[in-house]
Amino acid sequence: MRLLITFALSIFIFLSCTDTSTSPEEEGLKKPSDLVLQQLDNSSILLLWEDESDNETGFEIDRKVDINAWEFNYQIVGEGATGYLDTNLTVFGEYQYRISSYNSFEESEFIESSIQFRDQDTLAAPSNLVLHQIEDLSIILSWNDNSSAEEGFCIDRKIGDNAWEENFQILDANSSMFIDEDLIEIEDYTYRVKAFIGDEFSDSIEGEIYFYYNDVEIITLEVAQNNSISKTLIATLYDENMNLVVRDYK
Repeated sequence: MRLLITFALSIFIFLSCTDTSTSPEEEGLKKPSDLVLQQLDNSSILLLWEDESDNETGFEIDRKVDINAWEFNYQIVGEGATGYLDTNLTVFGEYQYRISSYNSFEESEFIESSIQFRDQDTLAAPSNLVLHQIEDLSIILSWNDNSSAEEGFCIDRKIGDNAWEENFQILDANSSMFIDEDLIEIEDYTYRVKAFIGDEFSDSIEGEIYFYYNDVEIITLEVAQNNSISKTLIATLYDENMNLVVRDYK
């Protein structure tokens, strides 16, 4: 009986002294997060992600171009990495990437994202934006179309200190002019013009103009006078508070 008790006590002491905790290398790997893809130019894509583990050996990157098969372990980057630059690209189309962390015990789940890799010359930003007030109620915008395959142009507008009016006007491809009509606010008018394909936009070009009413305006209108004979308004004068002072017809 004493021998049995001594044996059981020895086993208890052995188990108590044995370190059963899990080493960092044996802890479960977490997959990276927040994968962002960005085209930098016509030959490279930048991959950025968040490292959620502290026990990985590195990261494995798979890649798929358009309808081609996945390239498994296309690139392997080291411990603690949070980015990779894929360079020397020559094929335009959809690029898909999968990233997982790994160590000698396991591989995490992967995070995946895709990007349309385009010839950026087909979606170049417009240039030489010129703003000019015409008559008393309109501003004309003109610019150079530098894209070769845009679906159209998007115009944003901002009046004074007000918020931007996003997508104020959408124009067809190859447009290079727009007239903003029936303006009534005497203010600074700021415009942004950019080309687009689908939901992708070029860089924008921006311009600003101060819009005001001319002291003298020349317009033609029907006047209910002398048997409805057509009259021409030759002068409309306003004071500094834009109150009507004089109107003269001929």
